[in-house]
Amino acid sequence: MLNLARSDALYGPAADPVINICKDKNELYEEAYVCFDSAAEKASETRDLIGLEKIEDRCVAAISDADTYAKLESAYKAKHEQMFPDEMFYGGTMYHPFTGCPVAEENASAEGQNANKGNTADNGDSDQKLELSSAQCAALNDFEARVGAMSLDELKSGFDKVEAAKEEDLSVLQDAFGVSSQTTELLEAQSPDENQKVATVGLALVANAHPELIGTLMEVGKSQGAPADEMGGALAQTMMLGIAKKIATGYETACN
Repeated sequence: MLNLARSDALYGPAADPVINICKDKNELYEEAYVCFDSAAEKASETRDLIGLEKIEDRCVAAISDADTYAKLESAYKAKHEQMFPDEMFYGGTMYHPFTGCPVAEENASAEGQNANKGNTADNGDSDQKLELSSAQCAALNDFEARVGAMSLDELKSGFDKVEAAKEEDLSVLQDAFGVSSQTTELLEAQSPDENQKVATVGLALVANAHPELIGTLMEVGKSQGAPADEMGGALAQTMMLGIAKKIATGYETACN
């Protein structure tokens, strides 16, 4: 499967830095594969949430295409059905996850990518740099204060209301979370891309404070709302919690 992942039919040479790191960190082949598979899934979900241009790790950006990941999963499932028809292939495997490429690896994998290095923070384990206006910070401070006072059941009910509402109906945020009219007015005046950024930070703040809600938050954040498959869902949730922590830290740096 790793050879297939690095073939021209899928990721090509762009997969090599991540595969090599996964193989170095994991002794067994299946552990290395799950490491790469989860890294590719996280990369595609991150790209869906924040866009390709905001992924600072070039190794992650290089394996972030959702269509390619879908092809990898399709090939994996076909092999699983052929070899293990009655059980989960690699299910429950313990492994060391991919956590990012060293700077040298990132530079090597940047070939062919559109790089925008003007406003990026140092990568590795550092926090992602966020650029937020004072009005966006005020809106996020408002949201953070409101949801911080809500119980877990109230939060779940609030997100149920958001999912049930029409995407363009931003007034639901007042009903769901009690945010101020100034917050909804800002969102109504902003571009969809800016709203996506604010929404991503808001979801990250809730996930960081309430990791038990990560499944609900991922469903809210998905553009199409398709449920994750049985194996990928658990892995993706673990990865997304790590991303949420970094985004929340970036928000604290930018706004507080």
